[in-house]
Amino acid sequence: RPRAPPARGATRGFARKRARLDEYNTHDAPLRRSVWRKAKVDGEGFYPYKFEDMTPPEVTETVHLASKLHVASPEFWRRAAFAVGDVASALAPKQLATCCHAFGAARWRDEALVSVLAP
Repeated sequence: RPRAPPARGATRGFARKRARLDEYNTHDAPLRRSVWRKAKVDGEGFYPYKFEDMTPPEVTETVHLASKLHVASPEFWRRAAFAVGDVASALAPKQLATCCHAFGAARWRDEALVSVLAP
């Protein structure tokens, strides 16, 4: 038996527009190849020099990359917390959110860092 034509405005299942992902979903996504290449340039790794010499965007990128690489060293996260606290006033809102997400993903709890980030 012949099917009735679809109603006007109805779309077929495979042609539906996908839901747009939240910006936070990109934080949980795996690292892209370009990020890996950048992290491995000249064998320096993702933490090529001290936090004190990094700019606020570099601090953010380093902390985010460390959370993606599942760095477990408490000493690294302690230094990262101090560095983020030092540059907190210079961070853009997106960078601040990225840092907060990285510390949460690493399960790093630091009351001093929270008081600096949210005075």
